[in-house]
Amino acid sequence: MQTMDIDDDTSPNKPSVTFSANFLWWKRPSGVAAVCLGLLCVLLLAGIIGLSVYYGVIDHHYSTEGDQQTSYSLLTKQGDLQPTSYNNLTKEGDELQSSYNTLTKERDELQSSYNTLTKEGDELQSSYNTLTKERDELQSSYNTLTKERDELQSSYNTLTKERDELQSSYNTLTKERDELQSSYNTLTKERDELQSSYNTLTKERDEGSIKE
Repeated sequence: MQTMDIDDDTSPNKPSVTFSANFLWWKRPSGVAAVCLGLLCVLLLAGIIGLSVYYGVIDHHYSTEGDQQTSYSLLTKQGDLQPTSYNNLTKEGDELQSSYNTLTKERDELQSSYNTLTKEGDELQSSYNTLTKERDELQSSYNTLTKERDELQSSYNTLTKERDELQSSYNTLTKERDELQSSYNTLTKERDELQSSYNTLTKERDEGSIKE
């Protein structure tokens, strides 16, 4: 083994650097064995990779052939089923067309019913608005009549009170008149009695004067 020391003194500002290298290591028996072992590993790895690629291609080839065979069988089976499927699809198409026609007819009937109901709803709304207006007018008339009735009731109560007062005054005056009539009758009777007494006395006086 040789050692090589390299001193670089070209730059006075840098420190000296020493490199040590080993040469001719592959000439030793251990070095030769290591090189052979490395080559064998490379070859083994290359062989494994090659086998993997080979068997992968073969598997892919057989798998592709199997898939093709399966696809051919499926296509053949589908080809046999196509007439039946066509007939079934035709029947389903006719049924769908019939269902579509039925649904279209029902839709038209429902549209007609909807239009009729809409018209009736508009008529009912118009009738409702008319009745509401009439109700408001009747309510206004009712309020007016109620007010007039209350005013008439108040006037009636006032007249009734005045009538009762007049009746009381009339009763009082009637009573006073009856009392005055009774007094007048009494006075008239007393006057008549006094007149009779006066007449009697006058007659007696006249008769006495004649006798003398």
